[in-house]
Amino acid sequence: MAQNSLDEVAQELVVIFGKIPSKGEAVFLLVLKAEFSSLYRSVVQEHRFHPTRKWRFDFAWPEKMVAVEIDGGIWIKNGGRHNQDSDREKINTATEMGWRVFRFSTSQVTTDPMSCVQKIRKLLSE
Repeated sequence: MAQNSLDEVAQELVVIFGKIPSKGEAVFLLVLKAEFSSLYRSVVQEHRFHPTRKWRFDFAWPEKMVAVEIDGGIWIKNGGRHNQDSDREKINTATEMGWRVFRFSTSQVTTDPMSCVQKIRKLLSE
């Protein structure tokens, strides 16, 4: 892919996310858009799922109560924020509310994004 194309994709992702996405988020979204257009059209980014907490999912399909969290920073000392009890509380609370949450590492998404998206697609088609 030419540098110009990468710059265009990066700009599009900033517009979509309203921020600079992580590498894992960017790859995941690009695979959705390129290979699974119906999933791409229905996904909600940065979905706030809790009525009082400021918790958000990276990606969600609220009508099906399916969400995706892409953990970045796991190589940071002490595992980054995704390896703390507050993140576990978020996922556990979401599960109690009826959400089905997939958690992928950046490595999983960048190494085999199709496998990650296929898992979600399978669940959403039930």
